[in-house]
Amino acid sequence: MTPLSPFFSFFFLLAETTVVAGASLRSLLAASEPALKLQLPFYHTSSELHAMLEEVVGNCPAGTAVMQEHVSGIDIITVSSQQESHEGSRPSALFVFGEHARELFSAESAVHFVRTLCGLEPSVSKERARTALLAFDFVIVPNANPKGRRMVEDGNFCKRTNENGVDLNRNYGSAHRDATTAMEAQLAMRAGADVDDIGQYLETNPGPSAFSEPETQAIRDLAKGRPPHLFLSVHTGALVLGMPFGYSNSDEPPHAEEMRKMLAGIREDHCAACQYGSIAKTLHYRSKGCSVDYFAEEIKVPYVFTWEIYVQPGNTWSKLQARWKEEARLMKLERREIDQACLQRFNPTSESVFNAALDNWSGAYLDLAGQVETSRSSRASESVANGMANSTESLSASSPRILRQRRELKADLKASRSIAESLLQNVSPMVASLIFLAFVLAACPL
Repeated sequence: MTPLSPFFSFFFLLAETTVVAGASLRSLLAASEPALKLQLPFYHTSSELHAMLEEVVGNCPAGTAVMQEHVSGIDIITVSSQQESHEGSRPSALFVFGEHARELFSAESAVHFVRTLCGLEPSVSKERARTALLAFDFVIVPNANPKGRRMVEDGNFCKRTNENGVDLNRNYGSAHRDATTAMEAQLAMRAGADVDDIGQYLETNPGPSAFSEPETQAIRDLAKGRPPHLFLSVHTGALVLGMPFGYSNSDEPPHAEEMRKMLAGIREDHCAACQYGSIAKTLHYRSKGCSVDYFAEEIKVPYVFTWEIYVQPGNTWSKLQARWKEEARLMKLERREIDQACLQRFNPTSESVFNAALDNWSGAYLDLAGQVETSRSSRASESVANGMANSTESLSASSPRILRQRRELKADLKASRSIAESLLQNVSPMVASLIFLAFVLAACPL
């Protein structure tokens, strides 16, 4: 075989180097892509969600959108009507999404809802969005656990807690704090617990103290600064339309029956498979230190809800946990398999199911706000009617007294006239007139 000339040898060497470099570059780019995007490219990273919200702020045809970036790293979006309220200031509705890191779909639903309120989603008309904004200013926390979510995006698909290993939805207040779980979680963490929170105590760790975490502090301060009329916390991992309380399956908040009726309507229109009622009863366990209990008891929000809006079909959480414990104990279950089970459990992995669920739940959020507004208006009308009835009743009660005073006045006037007439017979007409006038004035004081 004839040897290649130096020119052709150099050419082939350059080509081979380019091919190898290209393959290496592709590998590097793939390695830099978050694990979430490699598996489910239609989901968005935390940075992408933030960018989408920034776009909405600059383009909100149905209303006005404003975004604040809290020091904790969470975004706070307020969507309000461009029309002034006849009542002065509108009541607010506070919606919190993504408290649990592995529940990726919750934050996706939040951004879709913000876009819906702004009239940017075709599944809901701009007119319907404008109507909702006439009733409430919507204050939305789309991603309440941004640092924890980033760990999930990198492949730790079972992680529920925040960057400090604290379950944010057990960190609200001290009234029902689970001290036993807190102690067990601290011991487990000292023993070298993994980042996926796999374990009975780790994933519900309430933290070292109430509101120890910057994320829950931000939401608490937001609510105290402007107490909402409606609060909704959105999760995944079950199909439940819940209301307080999480710490007890017997106690009930004010308006409990009214809230149950609202949830029954949401179930009928949006989630036939959903259970509805108090969290402790529907989830079959107690959630001490959860946000809805704090908002109902401490902030005194009239209408408080927590929804679980997706679970993998046919998946039973208790069975899955039992399997994990047994197989992990026997060293038969690999970490990757555990992570995949979590990803599928809490999030739609089909793009068509993903999109249909986004449209459905944005409509459900609007329906809930509409029901609460109807109830609020009805209560306001009842209050006005009751006030008028009380005024009428008060006037009716005073009528006998007024009639009695009038009778007494007439009697006094008659007596005065008799005295004056008797005096007329003995004094001059002018003096008599003055005396009569004096009696009249005495009987009818000005």
